[in-house]
Amino acid sequence: MADSAIIDPRGRRIWLSDATWHGHIVKGHPDVALHRVLVESALKTPITIRFSTSDTDCRLYYGPP
Repeated sequence: MADSAIIDPRGRRIWLSDATWHGHIVKGHPDVALHRVLVESALKTPITIRFSTSDTDCRLYYGPP
């Protein structure tokens, strides 16, 4: 899949590159490897966005189960 530029509901621009997808996200969470479309959907239209407790610059996006 190609790199993606996503705008979240708060107007934040999120750049999801293939390198990040495979080298960080799938590496740490192999169960999402086949679900990039769902992950991008959660970024575009999340049910909720939470602040990370370990990184103040990080947001956690949650989509439908």
